[in-house]
Amino acid sequence: MTLAGWAYIFGEGPHPEWDRVMSVQVLGAQAADFKADSSDCVNKNVNIDAGTTDPFDGFTFAGVPSCKLSITATPSGTGMRAAYLDVTYCTVDQNEDHTPQADCFDSKTPRHVLVALTALGLAKPPPTGCHALCVEPLDFLPLPPGTDPTTIRTSAVFNGTGLPVTVTAESFLNGANRFDVFPTQSCIGHTLPAGGECAVSVRYTDDGAVHSQAALKVDGFHPPGGAPVTGQGAITVRTARQPDNDLYAVPSVLDFGNQPVGKRSAPLSVTLTGWGDTARGHLWYHVIGVSVFGDTGTAQPGDYQADGSDCAGKALNLKADPATGFPGTHSCAITVTELPPSPGIRPAALDITYCMVTVPSAPCDGTTTPGHVLVGLTANGTRPTLHPKLTASPAVSPAGRVVHITGTGFPADAAFVLALTPVGTPAITDPVILGKQLMKAGGRTDASGSLAADLLIMPNTVVGTDPLQAVATDVFGNQGAAQLGFLVVPGTQQIVPGNPPTVLPRH
Repeated sequence: MTLAGWAYIFGEGPHPEWDRVMSVQVLGAQAADFKADSSDCVNKNVNIDAGTTDPFDGFTFAGVPSCKLSITATPSGTGMRAAYLDVTYCTVDQNEDHTPQADCFDSKTPRHVLVALTALGLAKPPPTGCHALCVEPLDFLPLPPGTDPTTIRTSAVFNGTGLPVTVTAESFLNGANRFDVFPTQSCIGHTLPAGGECAVSVRYTDDGAVHSQAALKVDGFHPPGGAPVTGQGAITVRTARQPDNDLYAVPSVLDFGNQPVGKRSAPLSVTLTGWGDTARGHLWYHVIGVSVFGDTGTAQPGDYQADGSDCAGKALNLKADPATGFPGTHSCAITVTELPPSPGIRPAALDITYCMVTVPSAPCDGTTTPGHVLVGLTANGTRPTLHPKLTASPAVSPAGRVVHITGTGFPADAAFVLALTPVGTPAITDPVILGKQLMKAGGRTDASGSLAADLLIMPNTVVGTDPLQAVATDVFGNQGAAQLGFLVVPGTQQIVPGNPPTVLPRH
């Protein structure tokens, strides 16, 4: 990306300024996936007119017209990876000979440019080498008498064709009146890139009869208008004499509800239980991987963090009981938290990878095909409700005095600009516009959303009630704005001794 600065002030004569990059950092949930190189901008004074001749005084503008920042992305997981590039810069004034000064005059109150960064992490083909539209088989447990006859499982659909696939239909073979696609998750309408995944939630209703094996059928085509593609996954319903051999996750969907933008949620948990009991002996299950991925173009896997430490090193089997000598662990839990960087619905999926062993102490050595359990994730990002307020001390003042301004109720750790605007100025919520006012100050709010700054009421300021305005914006776009009518009264114009103003206007 290219950075270009423009600064030219007209007064008694031409007055050039330059922008200088102070620092560059990557922020956000997947900041570690991105790397920024700002070497081309180090110690450069940027003005888009650099190298040209001033039409008034005939001097040549110093500096450079632009500089470049290089960004690379290395996705650490599948799905959309999102972060923000924060470019901090300050302004350089001129010397008498129109050359840039050595230091920025506003280095204590720099400004920021935020650039959104996104990348799509593609999944690698599974170890077994899927080279088609592969649908994960499903197993349903027998339901105890007198309980709810419905059960929900989630199947992963993997595109191993090497080309994009658009999913158009989902149906069941030999599953009439027993299976349906539960509305929580469906792949219909999704275009899966090569190596991409999506999830289908299947609901089973036990009718008490014995049926032959069913199958989940997924249809699609290679866009645009290419050859049709079909995949099938077997569905097995276990009976009391045919116990299930699989790992189960409860619940099948974690819904975080309304979650304030920029604030991490309380953790929600998924409980894993291993059902392993066959005619050939017992089975145990090891969790070997936990990740969050996006199965659609609108998915936001970067919002979520999953912690599988409670399952590490545990061999799961529902019958495990130290009191009876049955080895292993009955169950374990995976916790997930969510932090939305922007408003709206934030879907994703939790992928739990596991393997089966015949001895609880045996490791996963790759001799058995890893299985997957998918859990739907959803949240609704909402803007926080803020009640910002400004206070001036003193509440009235003649021109030429320093006034101490405080504020509360703004976003925490946010860049703020405050300014005394002319009489009759409407409310300003754009920090760039507010930053162009003559009487201004800036900085950052603290962890509680409070601000403080000293502001000089310039000599010759017109007597009357002037709007004192402040705007604070954090890296997530949460913004608070407040206005306060400040009365400038007649009086002796002199600067009262005390703390200097944060920003002094130049004459």
